[in-house]
Amino acid sequence: MIELLQRNWSAVFRKFVSDTATELFISSPYITGDGGKFISNNLSNVFRRCGKIAVLTNLSPMSMAQGATDPAAIGNLWQSCSNFELWHLPSLHAKLYISDKKAVIITSANLTMGGLVNNFEYGVSLSDPKIVTDILDDALAYCHLGLNITKDQLESFCLAAKDLKETYKRQIAEANKDIQNKFSELSKKVEDELAKERLSIDSINNVFAKIILYLIGKFGQMTTEQIEDGIKQIRPDLCDDSVDRVISGKPFGKKWKHSVRSSQQHLKRKRLITLSDGKWLLSSIKQ
Repeated sequence: MIELLQRNWSAVFRKFVSDTATELFISSPYITGDGGKFISNNLSNVFRRCGKIAVLTNLSPMSMAQGATDPAAIGNLWQSCSNFELWHLPSLHAKLYISDKKAVIITSANLTMGGLVNNFEYGVSLSDPKIVTDILDDALAYCHLGLNITKDQLESFCLAAKDLKETYKRQIAEANKDIQNKFSELSKKVEDELAKERLSIDSINNVFAKIILYLIGKFGQMTTEQIEDGIKQIRPDLCDDSVDRVISGKPFGKKWKHSVRSSQQHLKRKRLITLSDGKWLLSSIKQ
């Protein structure tokens, strides 16, 4: 069944949330206090005791500085059920709400007051089990391209968000170099927390390997340059063009690009991908 959702879609969404019995998946780049309260206020008591919420969002420093995403709102939502998972994906744009693997709302609306009430939004509600399952599989694939956030990390982002917002406002209001530098330092600190994989070569290679398999599986044969572009779009936080790989005092290109090539060779040795005529493809694809 397909239902079209217009500006007053929040009434449908309220019932959608309250009817959810075991699992609620939320993909929303922006989440604010109003959006978090909307979810928690409409969960059933049974769900609060036994249900699971998985959230995919964008916790980038700029999102927090502008107030588009409030980590405290996510923290409050975390308290509303016994089982909670949080994922960060910097390039996220999809707005999806999935209930019990049985129904999905695909919409233009973020989990904010604007998305729920103020804006002219549009979307559809689907309840075809096969389609819902396929959408959930795609959404979970997005999650695993991102970073799983722990409760301790989220708490640290709650503390950082206040300073980010205050400094960002001052930076906009005052043409002050010191304030601009402070905002850059705060943003870098949050980015480092979000991208701890950068501190581990093994970890970053694993992340890149997952993204390479995802890209080739989705788009087919790709050159190394196309793969690099795809990785940078998905995880810009791991692609720092200011850091070169240095050997014996000499720079040998961007460090993250060397990690991409290491990941490609790792996947090739495991016979998961192969190189043919300058393009990488899944080994299961016949040449």
